[in-house]
Formats: sequence, structure tokens, C-alpha cells
Amino acid sequence: MKPAMSTDGRRTRVRRRVSAALGILGIAALVCAQVQPARAAAPSSTLTTLSAAPSSPSTYGEYVTLTATVFPTSGTVPTGSVSFDEELVPGIVSSHLGDAPVVAAGNNGSASLAINTLSVGSHNLVAKYGGDAANLTSTSATLSYSVTKASTSTALSSSKNPSTSGDSVTFTAVVTSSGGTPTGTVNFADGGISFGTGALDGTGTATFSTSALTLGTHTITAGYGGDTNFNTSNSASLSQLVRAASTTALTAAPNPQSYGSTVTLTATVSGTTGPATGTVAFMDGASAIGSPVALDNTGKAVLATTALTTSGHSLTAVYSGDNAYSGSTSTVSTEGVQQATPTVALGASANPSPFGTQLDLTTTVTGPGGATAGPSGTVTVKDGSTVIGTATLSGGHATVSTATLAVGVHSLTAHYSSDTNYTSGADGTLSETVSKAATVTALGVAPSPGVSGQAVTLTATVTGSGGTPSGGVTFKDGSTTLGGGPVALGANGKATLSISTLAPGAHSLTAVYSGDGTYLASTSPAASETVLDLTTTTLSSSAAQATTSFGQSVSITATVTAQTLGGTPTGTVTFMDGATQLGTPVSLDVNGKAVYTSSALAVGAHSITAAYSGDAAFNTSTSSVLTETVTQASTTTALQSSTAGSVFGQEVDLTATITPANGGSPSGTVTFMDGATALGSPVAISGGTAVLATTTLPVGAHSITADYNGDGSFLTSTSSTVSVTVTQATTSTVLTSDLATPVHGQPVTLTATVSGPAG
Repeated sequence: MKPAMSTDGRRTRVRRRVSAALGILGIAALVCAQVQPARAAAPSSTLTTLSAAPSSPSTYGEYVTLTATVFPTSGTVPTGSVSFDEELVPGIVSSHLGDAPVVAAGNNGSASLAINTLSVGSHNLVAKYGGDAANLTSTSATLSYSVTKASTSTALSSSKNPSTSGDSVTFTAVVTSSGGTPTGTVNFADGGISFGTGALDGTGTATFSTSALTLGTHTITAGYGGDTNFNTSNSASLSQLVRAASTTALTAAPNPQSYGSTVTLTATVSGTTGPATGTVAFMDGASAIGSPVALDNTGKAVLATTALTTSGHSLTAVYSGDNAYSGSTSTVSTEGVQQATPTVALGASANPSPFGTQLDLTTTVTGPGGATAGPSGTVTVKDGSTVIGTATLSGGHATVSTATLAVGVHSLTAHYSSDTNYTSGADGTLSETVSKAATVTALGVAPSPGVSGQAVTLTATVTGSGGTPSGGVTFKDGSTTLGGGPVALGANGKATLSISTLAPGAHSLTAVYSGDGTYLASTSPAASETVLDLTTTTLSSSAAQATTSFGQSVSITATVTAQTLGGTPTGTVTFMDGATQLGTPVSLDVNGKAVYTSSALAVGAHSITAAYSGDAAFNTSTSSVLTETVTQASTTTALQSSTAGSVFGQEVDLTATITPANGGSPSGTVTFMDGATALGSPVAISGGTAVLATTTLPVGAHSITADYNGDGSFLTSTSSTVSVTVTQATTSTVLTSDLATPVHGQPVTLTATVSGPAG
């Protein structure tokens, strides 16, 4: 709020403004006189009006916008500035509110000033236009404007609620307003009865402290009395609870106690107005022990716990308070907790256990009352003085696994390392028996089947858990020992026997492991082995000297015989001509024979072999080579003529027929001969015949023969002679004249034409 100006001050200020204005006018007149010799047009009068927003009244501290509108009579939009003032009486300025420039508003001028410094009460406001070169000054009519007090809000708080009888409690009232910071005082009342007053500070806060509140619930209010600019206001009611003091005592028993055993904590809350209610929280330093416990009707709360760790504990009982009593905390009670002695037990996953199998040795460390969750640390398991392993406890259990205990009885111990809460206790003990491990013996036989007189290899593999068995393996054929005795197992657990004395036939073979100090004996399942008898395959040919002519049927016989067992082999024989298979495999008959018959062997020497396939009792065998020779087949040529006698020029057809001795279809050509003269070119055979048609035989007797020239499979042959006689042909003569009726003396040409059948 702008302070009021004294009358002398206002007069001095007016004189200064007038003097300044006269000086400015004098300077302006001097300039005009020097620069502008001609008189300027006189300024025109103006009309100034004043309005305020919001309209009267406004609230203290609220911004009010004053707007002056300047209306010209000359038509020139006013410029310059407007002075906004508050007048004590018309014409006398009590305070200058501010200046604002004039801006164009259509054809008029406008100036606005926003202020929030008007005090509460009525104000006479004017706007004074200062004029410009074209417009004279003017002052608005007085605007009467009122400002009312601003509303307030009062908030109340307590420094301690609930409080204890005799405690000093400070009540704080904060008075706020949108118009600024209120001043004045606040009255504090209990149930409408004043018990204190506080002055507002520069932040609108007033306080009052008292320690005279009686036991019970008090309804506290704060009432702001207002000031020149701000209205009064009352706070909401605050319910202040004043309680009696309480005393809390704590006992812990037994003291000291072993870890894991029960410690009973008893809190007793005392007061002056009767039994206390509510709960007590038992604390170990800053940590709560369990959940809060409700007081019984005698003011006691009891908590039994086994959760205290070893070492000293600073225990307190914290009472929460109720409507009658304030909370309180007991003095510290020191509780000592000593290490507990656990029970250590050792067990095994199997007892007895076979050598080489995994044995799980589990140690259980149990605290007082059978608790296994508490103990921590490690367990070391020993076999006599030899450490088997160390494991960490989890849930009171630790397991060490081993598969290396030797066959026999072992005295095992488990030693617990102790931890913060538990001593090591007595070692757990266990007598563990390790028995011999079972074995598995497997027998392999190769080759299978075997062949009489050839080596058969027997391989026994002995396996057992935990390592490789040692000792020997005896190989048996039924009940007969093979190889003269046991064969030692190698480092890989295998024993091998190679034997070539197995008789032809079926054999039931086994491998018998004798065991050792660690592993039990075992026998393999029987392996069936068949030893095949040797065979001999021989070849024979149906042709004498193994020679035939082409087209002649030949039978080649393979005979398969057993070398040892006797009997007749079965199966098939495959006949081969060099690398070419002859037909399909032929089954042996009851005599052990297989026959291949063919008339299609080509001319030449053939290397014939027979391969026996073998059967369940007899081995395969292949014959030696039989050379079968096939020669060209003989032929017979027959000649026929279509006529025995003909006239010169008449066609004679000569037909040669080729007949092979063993059948078949000869190929090649036939040469027809007239004595020693060939009749034309050789003629190709088709379907066993060759035909020559000729019209060139001269007149006379002809001795005709046909010579077959042979091919790769058939020999040449010549027909017997066929006689053909050719006689002279009959002719005809025709006479013609070039003139049908000649004139005497005219030349006439006579033509004689002689023709015959052959030219």
C-alpha cells in the first residue's frame, strides 16, 4: 500500500510540475519562433473519461485496471500520456497512482493502468490527459471507487498430539489470504474458552505454547481477529489428546540361555489411572523381535522367542500407548545367548553298497529341539584318517558323495566345523560295508559264420562299476574249454582267443569271468557260431574235347562236393563266361549238381567257371576254368532256276537257299556263277535265301552255280550245277514308205524295222 502524502508535499510536487511545464513551454516557444516564422494552428479541446475493472467494489489486494479514454474534437487521434490520481477533494491530488501512454483506439486515444495498492475504503479517482501538439489537456470526472477487506483462512496444528500430561504443547495458526499477508493476532480457545493469544509474524503465522492442558480430549480452535485490510476467520477444530504418563519394565528369562532355546520376554506397563491397554513391541537394538504383543488385563505382554543369536542382546520393550496413557520404553535389558551343542548324525544312501557305485554320505546337524534350519558351516567326512570330502550345510544337511571306497568295512566319521551359534558337537559315526561289484561279461565272435580250418577270434569284454576288472576269462564251447585255459584280461577289460580248430558245424560259445578281489564272477550269454565245411566245385562239358560247332547245344555241369562233413551241399551255382554271367543262378540238385545248357555260345574259345553260393553248412567255392571252344557251323547251298531253257532276252530267276547244319540264320552274300564268270555282284541273304533275276544270259548252254561266302558263325558252301539253255529269239520286220501314193519319177523312202524281245 502506497503511503499517504502530506499536504505540503503535494503542494511542492505541484509547484515542481508547473515550473517544469512552464520551462518546457518557454523552450518550445523559442524554438517555434526561430524555426517557424508562421503561427501554427491552435490545439483543439479534448474530453477524457475514466472507468475501472472490476467495477466497484473490489477486494483488497485485487488488481484494478483503470482505463482513460481521450476524445478529440479536431479529429486528430490524441498521443502523449495520462496521469492517474487519487484526489482528497476535487482538484487536490492526495496520491499519484501512475502514468500510462496514450495509444490509438479507433479515432480516440486510450491509456490503461493496473494497480493493486488501493487501500480498504472509498477512493476518488481521476484521469488527466497531458495533451499533445494537436490536442489540449483534459481531466476526467471523479470516479468513486470502493475497496473492501480481503477474506482469510486460518489453519491450526499441534506440535505433539497426543501429548502427555505436563508436556509443553505448541499450537500454530497460519492465516492466509489472496490479498497478501494478514497482520494482527490470533486467539487460541479450548472448547470456546480462550487460553492464549499469539501475534501474526511476517509470514502470517502465530503460535502459543502451554503445558497446562488437563488429561482428556480438548477441542482446540484458532480465531483470527482481522486487521484494516483483512477479515476475520476461524480454524477448524483440532482434537488434542492429553494422556497420563506410563512406565514400562522388561524382564528376560532365563539369562543367559543357549542358542535355539526359548527366552521369555515380559513387559509390564504401569500407570496412575488404571490398567493400560494397547500393544508392546519387543526390540533387539533397532530390530523388532516378532510382532507387537497386546497387553493383558493386568498390563502385561509376554513374548517367547528362540530367534536370539549368540552374543549379548540389548533388549527393550516399547509400549504404544492408548487413550489414557502415553507410550513409554523400558530400560535396556542385556540378554546373553551362548552357543548350543548340536547333534551330529551320519547316514549313507546304501549299506552295504557295491564297489564302484556312488555312495551318498549325508550328515545331519540338529540344534536344540530338533531344529535343522539353524546350523551353518561345513562338514568333513573321513574314512579313518583319510578325508573323503567336505560339504556346506544347507537346511542342516550336508552330503559328500564317493565311488572309491574299497571292498571291505569302513569306519566313517563326520566332523561339524561349528558356527557362530553352534559348537562342533560330537562327531557322527557310521560303519559302512562295501561289497564286491557285479560284472557283465559280453562275448563277440568274428567272423560269423566261420570256415573250417580258418581262425575264429573270440573277444570277451568284462565291465563293472568303478573301474576295470582284472583276472582271467575261460572260453568254452559247450562244456569244453578252448585254448587250454583262462586268458588274462587286459587293461581295457578285454580278453581275446584266436582258434582255428573248431570243427565244421554249430557251436555254443561262452566266456566265463573268474572274478577278482573287487569284482564278482560272471558268464556271458551263449554266442552261436557255425563253422562252414569247405567245398570243391568242378566243371565238365557234354561236348567231346569241349568243342562244338556254332548252334550245337552244349551242357556244362558243375559238381559241388563237401571236403569234411560229407552230405550234399545245397544252394545255387552261377556260371560265368569270363566276366559275363551266363543266365540266372542254377540250383543244385539232390546230387550236388547244377547244369547250364545253351546253343547260343558264339564262335570262339570261352573261359567257363562255376561259383557255388554256399549254404548254412557249406562254404562257397569256385571251379577252375573250363575252356569251351565253338567253331563255325557247316552249311549246304541249294540252287534253283525258274527255267531250264529260255529265249534270249527272257528273264531267268536264280534262287540260292543256305541251310546250316545246326540251325540258325546265316548272314552274308551269295555269288552266282556262270561257269567261271560271276553273274553281277554278290547278293545279300535274306531269310536264308538269295535271289538273282537276269535277262543277260547269251544264246547257248550255261552251267550255273551259287557260292555262299560264309559269315562269323557259318562256313562257305557251293551248290551243285544248274543247266540253263538260251536259244535265239524270234524277230519281226515291218516295212514302211514315206509316200502313200508316189508319182512316177518321185523319190520314195522305204524303211524296214526289225525287233526282238531283248533289244
